[in-house]
Amino acid sequence: MVKIEINAIDVLVKTNLSVLEACKVVGRFLPRFCYHETLSVSGNCRMCLVEIQGLAKPMTACALPVLANMKIWLHSPMVRKARENIIEALLIHHPLDCPICDQGGECDLQDQASRFGTDRTRSFFNKRSVVDKNFSFFILGIMTRCIHCTRCVRFTSELSCKGFLGTLNRGVATEIGNYHTFFNQETFLSGNIIDLCPVGALTSKSYNFKARPWELKSVESIDLTDGLGCNIYINFKETEIVRILPKINANLNGSFISDKARFFFDALSTYRVFSGYMAINNTLVKTSKIRVLEELEQFIFSVTFTVVVISAENAYELFLLLKHLSYKFAYSLQIKTISTLITNSNIKIDNSVSFLNNLNIANLVVLISLNLQLENSVLNSKLRQKFLLENISIFGVINSLNIDYPVTFLNFSSNSFINILSGKSQLLPGYTLLQFKPFFIFGESFYLRGFNSELIGGFIKKYIPTSRYITIRLLSNNFGLEKLAIKQIVTKDFSISNFILLVNLIDTFQIARCLMQKKSVYASICSFGSKLARISNFIIPVSTVFEQGSHTFFNLEGRPQQINSQLSFNSSVFSILNVFKFCYKYSCCFLEMIICNIKKENNVLLFLSKTFNVLRVNDVLKISTYPFKNSITDFFLSSVFTQTSKILAAGSQHVRKININVV
Repeated sequence: MVKIEINAIDVLVKTNLSVLEACKVVGRFLPRFCYHETLSVSGNCRMCLVEIQGLAKPMTACALPVLANMKIWLHSPMVRKARENIIEALLIHHPLDCPICDQGGECDLQDQASRFGTDRTRSFFNKRSVVDKNFSFFILGIMTRCIHCTRCVRFTSELSCKGFLGTLNRGVATEIGNYHTFFNQETFLSGNIIDLCPVGALTSKSYNFKARPWELKSVESIDLTDGLGCNIYINFKETEIVRILPKINANLNGSFISDKARFFFDALSTYRVFSGYMAINNTLVKTSKIRVLEELEQFIFSVTFTVVVISAENAYELFLLLKHLSYKFAYSLQIKTISTLITNSNIKIDNSVSFLNNLNIANLVVLISLNLQLENSVLNSKLRQKFLLENISIFGVINSLNIDYPVTFLNFSSNSFINILSGKSQLLPGYTLLQFKPFFIFGESFYLRGFNSELIGGFIKKYIPTSRYITIRLLSNNFGLEKLAIKQIVTKDFSISNFILLVNLIDTFQIARCLMQKKSVYASICSFGSKLARISNFIIPVSTVFEQGSHTFFNLEGRPQQINSQLSFNSSVFSILNVFKFCYKYSCCFLEMIICNIKKENNVLLFLSKTFNVLRVNDVLKISTYPFKNSITDFFLSSVFTQTSKILAAGSQHVRKININVV
């Protein structure tokens, strides 16, 4: 700690802080354009100038470290005049189009010009203009508004990993642009430069001319497009969602989210089902929702064997309700899933150990059967930051090396991984794994080779006690399914059952192949239309998790997060829980008890362990020699929400075209 003086007030701050960070710690605001907490310091906007006693000219606070007994003046006459001149210089070539700019009302340049600027100008020359550039499929670039803060340049080089942006030319002709026109690839995190841009140079194409900030309402939520569960804000105008912004969570996603989390919102109004349907003479006929429920209720209690097929993108409360129903109706109701890998049915949740904590401790990383850039782009950016700061060694038992940091390729096969664990394969010459703190990152496809995560995890902990490991789950609530040991669907389940209930499923090859025979009666409880719904005998429309109720999701770290009651745009549509309560004459007392206990995060495990006898999976290790592969190949079309989004479908098509042209 060092003692410094800020505006004649003595304060104690840490020695490794800059003057700007020290002012932030003690609650003093300094204007800035180029500085951002997650990016490197550039110091080129000069707005954070401060006066230091003993120095003849003002200094940039973001690049100046604190020293003992330093005396700092934040708003002296010299500093005020310097900021006024800087604002005037920034506005010389800035267009006067604030009334039509999407950044209006949220623009840092507007705010700081009104606070620190002047109402007069000394420039009487024509303003220059800059040709607009196509930075991304999702981003609208109006580069005449750019003030050259270089936040976007530093983001693409440090976090989004492609590094295709830079400053071109010099002096008055300086502009931000692409180094190579053919290297305009998507980065899966490119939408974050919209938030980083302090002016309206980079805005969202999907938000263009949609709303003003003061017209929007905002609700907190979590991202359900992957297994991380990033914290987000959903902004909507009246009954329409117009954009999604990241919510800062230092322990999870920081201040960034992926492109599919940012642009999937149109899925909530695309291909929606709002009416009930019944099959009459092999033809689906539109009818009321209540009538469909009544017919379905009578049919359910007349069948002898029911299979409920769900995905890992449903709320944890639904899993608990279905598990309770399976006990209540003995063997007449079987709960299955097709969208998850049941690898560990006895999981222990430890919220103190996360991906970021494991990564901070590790000095060696091994990627196994995954492309982290595709399967979780936010965590991939964290790994890249780790590499840039510490230059750690990264090894891969993977089939794709088109990622954003150098990876030492080992092999495709399972034998390579076994040799690594047994010590037969040395990652670095002359060193063994026991001399490092390795961090193993598994993809979901790893367990398709016959491995069991509990056995592998126990082996790693026993023989490499300094190691850590984590599995990158793809869907939003894989952890919840695994905790309750809900079994994976197999083909014979369709042949022995006379009634199959499909709950919020999307079209997949596996389920479609099993349903081709159509020997059973099908009922779809769904929010979106699909081919599966068309072959069903009953279609019941339900709300999504973003629209009604309180829902809990466990992310890939085992962290429980809750979505509270939010967007009730379609209040006439049933929730999934209400459908099951209606059909099975189910009392809501048990459900209320479930929700009450889940709200107490510390009691989640205690409650589960006392209520259910968790089924264990087969511990026999049957290893396949088939090469490892990625779990997904299309980043934008990986979940029920992203597959029904027109914006992401167009983005996926755009990326595929670019990759074909580059190759």
